[in-house]
Amino acid sequence: MTPQEKMNAAVESYLQVAEVLSSDAYAILDQETETQAWRRSYIRTVAAMIVGDSYSIQQMATIGLETDPSMLSAKEIKALTVDNGNSAADQIKYVLRAAYKMFELEQSPDFSGSGWILAQKFMDKRNKVMHPKIPADLEISEESWKDLFEGSKWLIGEHFELIGRIQKKYDEDN
Repeated sequence: MTPQEKMNAAVESYLQVAEVLSSDAYAILDQETETQAWRRSYIRTVAAMIVGDSYSIQQMATIGLETDPSMLSAKEIKALTVDNGNSAADQIKYVLRAAYKMFELEQSPDFSGSGWILAQKFMDKRNKVMHPKIPADLEISEESWKDLFEGSKWLIGEHFELIGRIQKKYDEDN
């Protein structure tokens, strides 16, 4: 299979997965309540969408890595390998950075700002909600909910921004 055929297959897979996961997220948002159960469901659903997007982006960037790995840092290359030991938040960060470089896009996400800090909190809470060790792992206070929701919005926005830029670049090149 040629690199272009691999990329086409990766993009098609991304589109199929993204459609299902986006549909799940919209369904959750349509049922919005202030309950703990809804907040946990939102976190699980949106985190699945973000991780699914990140995995698809990782697959696309890996295809690019086969042709020119020189533009990536060791951490970014590591993020493109399976079972690399990164936390979910670090994995997302390095995959986004690698994708911006592999697709030669400018203005990669700002990982030094408050959006990224809130995104890390969101992913940390996702881990606690998905793998609770104590009852407090499942609780989401009103104060923390605002930060968690903002963190999820930052992650969603960065993934959509990347996909939009890739699409624009593709359209310009064709």
